[in-house]
Amino acid sequence: MNMTDRLNPLLVKDVRSRMRGGRSFLMLSFFLLFAGGISYLVYQSTASISSYDFAIVSSGRIGQSVLAALLVTSHILVLLIVPLLTLNAVSGEVERKTYDMLLATPLSPRQIVDGKIGGALAFAALLLFGVLPLVSIASFFGGFTLADFGNGVLVLLMTVICVALLGLAASALFRRTALAVLVTYGIILSLTLVHMFVVVSGASLLNPNHAPPAWWFIFNPVVAQLNSIGVIHDKAMLLAGGRPVWYGYMLFALALSLLSYIVAWRAVRQRQRWHFGRRDWLVVVVALLILVVAGALFAVSGSGQANATSPAMAKPTPVPMYYAKPMPTALPGHGTGAGTSAAVTPLPLPTLQP
Repeated sequence: MNMTDRLNPLLVKDVRSRMRGGRSFLMLSFFLLFAGGISYLVYQSTASISSYDFAIVSSGRIGQSVLAALLVTSHILVLLIVPLLTLNAVSGEVERKTYDMLLATPLSPRQIVDGKIGGALAFAALLLFGVLPLVSIASFFGGFTLADFGNGVLVLLMTVICVALLGLAASALFRRTALAVLVTYGIILSLTLVHMFVVVSGASLLNPNHAPPAWWFIFNPVVAQLNSIGVIHDKAMLLAGGRPVWYGYMLFALALSLLSYIVAWRAVRQRQRWHFGRRDWLVVVVALLILVVAGALFAVSGSGQANATSPAMAKPTPVPMYYAKPMPTALPGHGTGAGTSAAVTPLPLPTLQP
């Protein structure tokens, strides 16, 4: 018995059928070219701006900017591509009239769900592994730690699992690919663009002098990605207990993933689809407890943190800059001017008034 015989047969079938076609390689090439192209453009713009600063500062700024551009671009592509891998997992079987044959196999509904989601996650892992060489280029410039990179990858992996399960749940629940696409991408759009519009407009209407509470941002994957790598690290982005926003997003995405898995598993069943057993209720209770605990821990932010100003509203801290001020050269007849050197004089930046 070889290793493939021990694996889920549906998982092996999906991986083999997906990798035998040319669409997967085109998708992988597009993913890498787009992420690499955006990172190169960010590198060029940051390098041109940083050329007026000191070399050490410029190198760190370039590295952090390239890493942020790479991870955020990969995150956006994941939100667009990964749901396509699971949106027709069940509805495609129904539309091709092969769903009854799939149910007639010895596979249980849970094994069917595991095989479908496993094949999609295997290809998504291939996409993410392809980005690692580009990250190594950003590490040459510095500007970020290994912990920052690990946090960013952890948030990206959680988003991959969440949107893949969300697409699978919509496909199994509605049994129509077009309707599953509308529902899945509607939820993703609501958690990204619509969420930011509601947060910004709500904060400007309710309390324009202060930043919105930090827990408002735990639903947005892009904000969590930027917060995990240290690009957004203001006091306004700290939750109760000084926890960063991406901690709350991880809990929210985990709870949404568990609920999506339960919906997909129950929807695949042909009979008693919504008859929950003890283990089913246990998983539901665990998912709800995660949401309740997340709300209890992160919704009650400290008053100082809730009223903290946003990075755009915060008053900048004056940092002394230094420039070389050469001593005046000796005029003819007033000395040789030998031994004169450049004196470093502090130039404080003025503090901006609110």
